Amino acid sequence: MSASPIRGAILVALAALLGFLILNGVTEREQVPIASAAPIVAATPTPEPTADIGTAVLPTPEPVIDTSSARPNAQVSVLVANGTDVSGQAGRLTDVLRNQGFNTRQPKNADTRPTSVIYYRPGFEVEAQVVREVLQTTTPIAPMPVPDPVVGADIDLGPVDVFVLVGGDTLSTS
Repeated sequence: MSASPIRGAILVALAALLGFLILNGVTEREQVPIASAAPIVAATPTPEPTADIGTAVLPTPEPVIDTSSARPNAQVSVLVANGTDVSGQAGRLTDVLRNQGFNTRQPKNADTRPTSVIYYRPGFEVEAQVVREVLQTTTPIAPMPVPDPVVGADIDLGPVDVFVLVGGDTLSTS
């Protein structure tokens, strides 16, 4: 038997299976997941009510950043500072980043704060996004303020490219 009839039979079987899956999904009103290389962004955000009656403010979706152009992790200096009452959180997050090859600084304790933020130096926004992905968080990313923010005693941000400031939100419990 030649290869052409075998290939044809395989293609027919695959087409039948695909047709079954699609029709079964339509019958049961379930969606069949389709793999995509690009991230999916919601097209219509839910409006949030404001103080003015009849007006709504739509949340601004965070831009999707392509991390393929990021520097190698070993070339990115990262400092994590703990601004919570969760003991050792900066050390745990530093270990996660170190295990992914980042050039990590000694973790520090910061003044207590309610929310977390990931700051980056000019030119390190993509690397800050990589840090956020490694930490599996949705913590906001922002440019490093000028002059450097005072966040606690004995914290030198001079040699730091990305600064993870942990506050009392979900990053403090991850």
